[in-house]
Amino acid sequence: MPETGVSSIQPTAGGAIALVSQATPSHNTSTEGVALFVSAPHVPIHTIPERFLPSHHAGTPVVKKQSKGLLIGLIVIIWIVIIGVVLWIFVGKRFVAPQATSGVNQQISAQNQIEQSAPQQEEQSIVAPKTIEAAVRNGAGKIISRATLLVPENEQSVSFTLVGKSISDDAKDMKRKGIYGEYIIRPVAPVLTPLSLSIAIPAEDITQKDLRIATWNEEKEEWTILENSFFDAEKSQATVLLSAVSADSYGIVSEQAVISARVPESETPEQLAQPSAKPERSDDTDGDGLADLEEFLYGTDPTIADTDKDSYRDGAEVLNLFSPRKQGEARLAQDDKIAIYANPIHGYTLLYPGSWAAEPVDDQSQNEVIIATTTDEEYISVTVDQNLDNASLLDWYQAHNQSASLETMRVQSFQNLDLLWTADEKTVFTKAVGVAKIISFKYESGNKQKLNFLTTFEMIARGLRVEGAQKRNTQDIVSRDTDRIESVKKVQTALELYYNDNNSYPLGDASQGTVLSGDEVKPFSSYLPQFPQAPTPADGACGDKNRFQYRALDSSRKECTATGSCALYEFSFCLGVGIVSFTPGVHIATPDGIL
Repeated sequence: MPETGVSSIQPTAGGAIALVSQATPSHNTSTEGVALFVSAPHVPIHTIPERFLPSHHAGTPVVKKQSKGLLIGLIVIIWIVIIGVVLWIFVGKRFVAPQATSGVNQQISAQNQIEQSAPQQEEQSIVAPKTIEAAVRNGAGKIISRATLLVPENEQSVSFTLVGKSISDDAKDMKRKGIYGEYIIRPVAPVLTPLSLSIAIPAEDITQKDLRIATWNEEKEEWTILENSFFDAEKSQATVLLSAVSADSYGIVSEQAVISARVPESETPEQLAQPSAKPERSDDTDGDGLADLEEFLYGTDPTIADTDKDSYRDGAEVLNLFSPRKQGEARLAQDDKIAIYANPIHGYTLLYPGSWAAEPVDDQSQNEVIIATTTDEEYISVTVDQNLDNASLLDWYQAHNQSASLETMRVQSFQNLDLLWTADEKTVFTKAVGVAKIISFKYESGNKQKLNFLTTFEMIARGLRVEGAQKRNTQDIVSRDTDRIESVKKVQTALELYYNDNNSYPLGDASQGTVLSGDEVKPFSSYLPQFPQAPTPADGACGDKNRFQYRALDSSRKECTATGSCALYEFSFCLGVGIVSFTPGVHIATPDGIL
């Protein structure tokens, strides 16, 4: 049954009018009244006494035309006021001061467009790494390992290949330490952004815990363990970041097995106990390449080798200038734990831990900068030397250190930097491509026996950025390879002429890799006045193998020690990236040609 009721106007305190609508009870309605208040101060209120109101029976509607009209009018007025306020807020202000707000609105609109479009542009510019896969099978056809090579976007212009090979049972004893096969990456070349190589093996085949990725050198017959490689036991996978592709093959080895196999049987425990030229690192609990004290510099966990769970050891990420706390390609320079030192006089910048301090010794010249660590005895000095002739790093070093031998030094290339490390790993000389300056870094440690910040020291050197540096051009390496081949052919021609006149090849100088003069009819210098040197800097596959090495052999292919009895020779050299008909890496020239 429909609701019925009456409305009446009643005075309230403060001079307000209360329009009260009272509903007559029915089966589905309540008896509560609904009141509408309209503020009307100082307006006299007159009401009709209740006794003068006409009586009505319950359930019978009472028609009050005037009351209904007043109610409708008040509702209409209220709605008009509300609509007016809304229009004033949203529309009126634009007409009051259109010029004052239009510029702001345009800026806000433009800013919104930038903010909205920026993520889209960034998302469009990101190209996923190219994935190259290969596998190695045993004699029964079972897959014993799988390798994955991730090539970042800016290296995808190079057509890298990955080939897996099983290691035969009749291979050299040392080579068989690579228990899960070997992988070959071509072409051999330096890269600006590191490649990622992962080798996975079946979990049930794992028999050792100290597995690492290493490179196999066929000439030296040895494995070289890559320091930044890391084995993830949960994934049964070893991973390494490659700042250059080696001509050697890659494989998984047991670190202890390789080290043990290198020790000659004749060496005594006393000889093995002799201290190494390299400094001793302080404790590294999780074995990630960062000393425990270094972990706090980067906010990483000293008990977890891979803090951000991206399959890369924390130390390897730091050395390759990636953040060890953030997954993906988050750069170390953008990490809030890292500070940047800028030297405006000499035009270079450095990365260093934010908890350290970097200050020039002399504010005017800024030729030397001291980077203070969090310990008293350890600090790093950075100095600048001019290289007016823009000589290569090796040539500059030899000119300034004529008595020094390069045999014990380590040559390294990283992005557009060439680096030369001393044997004790506490001094490194750097040269940026195209810049006529040498910037050297020295780790000062006082009397400390164990050093806390060796990985950070290397990171600082590799993170050097020099104003005016050029991108490394692979064509330069190809040009040097061409020069190498031409030099080798000149040596071969001179050797054959010498042999025709002396019925023997000349003796070799083992220490220098050149030719010795003996009791020959005509000295070798008559055929080749200047014995060539390998082009520098070391590049691509070469590194410390970037040298020419001559050896005289007798007819049984043993070292020739007597003038006039040298029936053969070997002349070894290295190619950085290789040229037509010649692969990268070490080659040997003989009387029969180039191998």
